Amino acid sequence: MLKALRDAQPPIKNRSIKVVEGDFNANVADLLKTSGIDDSVATFCLLDQRTFECEWNTLVTLSKHRSDYKIELFYFLATGWLDRSMKGLKNKSILEKWWGRSDYDQLRGMNSFDRMNLFCKRIKEELGYKHAYGWPIYSRERKGRVMYHMIHATDHDEAPKIMNRAYRNALKQREDLRLLQRDLSQLWGSTGSGEKPLPTNPAPSRPK
Repeated sequence: MLKALRDAQPPIKNRSIKVVEGDFNANVADLLKTSGIDDSVATFCLLDQRTFECEWNTLVTLSKHRSDYKIELFYFLATGWLDRSMKGLKNKSILEKWWGRSDYDQLRGMNSFDRMNLFCKRIKEELGYKHAYGWPIYSRERKGRVMYHMIHATDHDEAPKIMNRAYRNALKQREDLRLLQRDLSQLWGSTGSGEKPLPTNPAPSRPK
């Protein structure tokens, strides 16, 4: 299915799409070694996991790959059913690998906003990212219930402002992902430092 989706994409200059089979947690280090990603390449990693698939050590590996601005992370936290999934999971080692520590029980019954903020806190303090914000993804079918938080981690001061704009536009109409990628790439520039200042927008506030 993924290969068919890849083959259906229109050709874009300087873009290549490669489908790699296997466990990303196990393969991420080797993929990074052979990727050609260095400090001159703006890089964004979307971690669209099924609840507990993305292990914490994978985030550590991604965060350490570049020596200047770290790889930007877009991490999906399954807010809407996390408590139910934790309760029903028999193999607790999966939870420990996902959380990266044995104290995952503190997440049970926690307010979803506080839980998202705890993830952001760990990403900044343990992985060394300068900024980490969570953006609620709502379900139209469930009367606006928050189903996910998309956590954006970045070292670049202007990147959260671009994400804030994209998020607010998405609440009105779907933001074109190509435009978002273009703006973030222009921000990083060829060296990852960025050049053009952007208008300041507030960070996302707690949903009411």
